[in-house]
Amino acid sequence: MTSYRLNLGLLWLLIQILFLIPAYSQAPEEVIASRTARSKVFFDRENDTYFTRLYTKPVHYRDTSGCFREIDSRVVASSHPDYAYEVARGPFKAYFKEDPLATESIRIEAASGQAISFRLAGAGYFDVSTRQRHLFTNLQTPAVAVSENALTYQNLLPGWLMRFSYHSNRLKEEIVLNQSARSLLPDPAGFNFNSDSTLVGFITELTFNDSLKAFIDDSIEVSLNDFSRRKPVCFRALNRQARFVLPRDFAYLKAGGPDSLEAGYRLNNLKRRIMRLNGKIFVISAVPYAWLQSLPEGEVVIDPTLQVLEAAEDTWIENSNNYGSDSRLIVGRVLGSSAIKRSVLKFPIDELPPYANITRADLNIYYHGIGGLSVNFINRNVRVSAVYTAWDEATATAETPWDTTLGSFGSGPSSGADFESEYADEVLYTADRPLWKVFNIPCIVHDWLSGEYANNGVVLWADNEDVAATDLRMRSSEYDSLHPYLEVQYTLPSISKKLYIKDHLGSTRVVLDESGTVTESYDYYPFGLEMPGRVYVQGTADTRNKFTGKERDGETNWDYFGARYYDSAMGRWMAVDPLESKYPGWSPYNYTFNNPIDFFDPDGKEGLSAAIRQDQRVSRYLNGKISREQYLEEIYAEGTAALIGVGFISIGRVADGIIGIAQDIVTGDFGWGSLLNVLPGGDEIRDARKVISKFNELSSIKGLTKGDLQRLNVAGEVKLGQKTIKEANKPLSEGGAAIEGTFTGKTKVVRLTDIGDGKFQVTVTEVINGEVGKSHTTMGTAKELGIKNIEELTKKGPGFDGHPLVEKE
Repeated sequence: MTSYRLNLGLLWLLIQILFLIPAYSQAPEEVIASRTARSKVFFDRENDTYFTRLYTKPVHYRDTSGCFREIDSRVVASSHPDYAYEVARGPFKAYFKEDPLATESIRIEAASGQAISFRLAGAGYFDVSTRQRHLFTNLQTPAVAVSENALTYQNLLPGWLMRFSYHSNRLKEEIVLNQSARSLLPDPAGFNFNSDSTLVGFITELTFNDSLKAFIDDSIEVSLNDFSRRKPVCFRALNRQARFVLPRDFAYLKAGGPDSLEAGYRLNNLKRRIMRLNGKIFVISAVPYAWLQSLPEGEVVIDPTLQVLEAAEDTWIENSNNYGSDSRLIVGRVLGSSAIKRSVLKFPIDELPPYANITRADLNIYYHGIGGLSVNFINRNVRVSAVYTAWDEATATAETPWDTTLGSFGSGPSSGADFESEYADEVLYTADRPLWKVFNIPCIVHDWLSGEYANNGVVLWADNEDVAATDLRMRSSEYDSLHPYLEVQYTLPSISKKLYIKDHLGSTRVVLDESGTVTESYDYYPFGLEMPGRVYVQGTADTRNKFTGKERDGETNWDYFGARYYDSAMGRWMAVDPLESKYPGWSPYNYTFNNPIDFFDPDGKEGLSAAIRQDQRVSRYLNGKISREQYLEEIYAEGTAALIGVGFISIGRVADGIIGIAQDIVTGDFGWGSLLNVLPGGDEIRDARKVISKFNELSSIKGLTKGDLQRLNVAGEVKLGQKTIKEANKPLSEGGAAIEGTFTGKTKVVRLTDIGDGKFQVTVTEVINGEVGKSHTTMGTAKELGIKNIEELTKKGPGFDGHPLVEKE
């Protein structure tokens, strides 16, 4: 008996082990550095395989440091002094006041800083035949309710509410009338209106600056004095850095939901009129009174939307209509309707590596429901075909349907067809829903990557679409979860990894293989010529980037710096200095002022101190990873260190001393308040007199070690590439450092850090001639520390292009 029990115990242990083994397998890890706005990358270390998920809408937003972050669409309390609520961690920002009737009560701000604001201006009747209107006068300040990504203004009128939902590419607005509100609507005849020509709706007042213009079809500018066409209206800047779109939208009986297509329960062409009155712009959104009152009892939703980014690239189409931005993907045909429905999706394939070896490509669609009566349900074999002819959701409207016949199938774009005749397919059964359906389409993705034909997306259609029964409903990008995505699994060609060890100038000195064996080593004369007998190469040398990291031409042995070629044997440039007028005392062929040990040249234009190569951000700039403008924006947005009033040579000494404290090394050429026309040579600084004067004032600031942080005002010019901007009232930024000093190399490193619970930590460190001296740390609230206008320090700084100084996590 004991033996029997023991055997059972061993069997149970074996079963447990077998089930536990998969739990210890390592899950694929997200490669966060490879994120884009519409993709995620995962790496499976066990199988050396990558997975990239591509989406039809943004799933990340870019923060002020240029990194992609997860979108947080929740409505939270606002730090903006003029607003009560906000969504600030997304591709655009949305702000809300307590009262939707207040001026600019809802504000939408694009990443470029461009903004558009609106408020509810009224509600009432509009008689189309007489062009008369009657406004309801009992609008009231509503109660506000917040839930996840939605904010609701309740009881604007008895039984009326206004709801805003934040999505990654649009702010969705809904006006909801419950049955009580519908019953309380007065008879239009009482105002001498014709019931058949009367619209009931609401008025929104728009506010935006003159840089935004209104367009239809994205190219035809329109006047807003009286615009009533149903086409989408795009408000955008001429430089296209900001787009705000009013797409066509719809109204529906809530009992059936937005998916309800039963006759008369959904109005696909919402009535809209844009007009200018007394210098202000108003948008009227309305539905026919007769249609509204003809519906069965229940809530009715009037559903306008404001898109902020490009339209999400998924939609459904019919043989007589296209709907643009909508809440679902549909295939099939409903009994009693002649409309055959298909759906189109497009993914950013160009974000995949062009040399990827694709093993799978799964289109994931969430199948959740049907349209029509369930008793009429039939199974439909849903197919996925590549799209040959380009489409654009912004123009996929009733006025421009897709050939009005849903297009044709053929073999190859040259056939003149709209879609590929080959397909992947899956049968969708009534018992399946709700669940994810997967279509494996590696051949289509491969053809896109290879250039066989352009990526115009895919079309979903049913092979029995002409049979009237029920149609099938799938989630679109309208939803924050369960929206479609394309997951591509692939491997990359094997690459032999090498480690390049460089010196302070960026010159390649040693090359190691994956085992750590030295395969190449180089020694140079000061001006870059390789030293005979001091070069080691195992096998064939394949290192081309040598002196200061620049590519050496195999025929001439000249190094290419960008602006010109350099001959290391002569120690001279092979062309005149493009900045020769800046240095009249130097030969236009000189290399780094004849000091190649302490200086290097990043682009063939002028020498820079080698000390700045220690800063990773500077290295990224020098290696062409980011532009000069991006570099300056990054260090400013993050509040990084800057040297104020320190000479060019002193900069190197001071920079060496603050490594590990400020974690940033910035010279007078790169830093905050960059000096114009700085010349090398001792501690001498010439020109830029206004800036120097202000720096002299700053060097006399007292009391910083006592925690009395003062705003540092720099009034001067900062040159960014081809543009020069004026700067004033630049505040000391949170989490960063400003270095206040003299022309002798004596500085103070000041760091301000938010440590939570309303408290801050201030650290002041002295650096004298490159040597770290005393350090003093103080903690407390902003008031205790004497910090003024903390909102301006953390949120409202005059960052480049309107970006804030600090983006808090």
